[in-house]
Order: sequence, then C-alpha cells, then structure tokens
Amino acid sequence: MFGIAWAGSAFLFTVFIEPAAAKLGPQAGPFMEEVVERRKVGEVVTATAAVTVIAGWILWFGDMRLVGFGDWIGSSFGLVLTIGGVAATGAFFAGLIGVPPNIKRLSALGKEVAASGGPPTPEQAAEMHEVQERMSKLSRLDLALIAVAVLCMATARYW
Repeated sequence: MFGIAWAGSAFLFTVFIEPAAAKLGPQAGPFMEEVVERRKVGEVVTATAAVTVIAGWILWFGDMRLVGFGDWIGSSFGLVLTIGGVAATGAFFAGLIGVPPNIKRLSALGKEVAASGGPPTPEQAAEMHEVQERMSKLSRLDLALIAVAVLCMATARYW
C-alpha cells in the first residue's frame, strides 16, 4: 500500500501539479503553501517512500539469505528484484535530497513576491525558473526510477 501511495504521489506531482504550478507562477503560491507547508505533503511522501524502501530491503535480505547472495543474484528473479530495489532506493534518495530544498526555496521566493505586492523582480523570476527546472528534472528522474522499480517488482517472477 505504501508503494502504491508513493508511486501515485510521484505521478500526480510530476505529471499534473508541478507543471500546473509552473504555468501559474506566483498565482500558484497559496495552493502550494497549503499543500507543502500546512499539509506537509513532502514529509508524508518521504515517510511513505521510506517505509516502502525499508520494507522492500527487509524482504530482499530475507529471501536472499535463504539461497545465498551468489545464487540469488544469479537467478533472474533475484536479479530483477535487486534492480528494482536499487531503482527504488535511488528514487527515494533523489526525492529526499533534491526535492525538499527546492520546494522550500520556491515557497520562500513566493512569499517574497507576495510581500512585495507586485510581480516578481527579474532576478526572482529567473531564480524561480531555475528552481522549477531543477525540480522538474529531479521529479522526472524520481518517477522514472519508481517506474523501473514497479516494473521489476511486478514482473520479477516472469523473467
């Protein structure tokens, strides 16, 4: 269930919310403030991802221990699950390290613009664009790694 929630959250934010917020610019500020700061969606998604990755590695180690590392990696089932586990772990760390600082910076920039009462300065607009581009790249990487993990986990027994 946690894995489904994590993958769904990544899909929703990468495909719909992030592009809409980027298009709306400063007008997306109140919505993003509600979602990010008040509802703590970043922390919830990070916790969901952590539970997923930790549970996955516990299961992986339990199964690997039964047959031994060499035989586990030598089997297509074990290899595909390992690839999925590494992809999920990569997605977790990409999200953990890359997304929160960028969300916080965008939020701070939005507050600065709102406090000024006018449109963003050219410097603020340029920084907002740069942060949004960075987040977009990280979000797409995160979603791609999650997709690899889901594909591996769902199909490992058929390889």
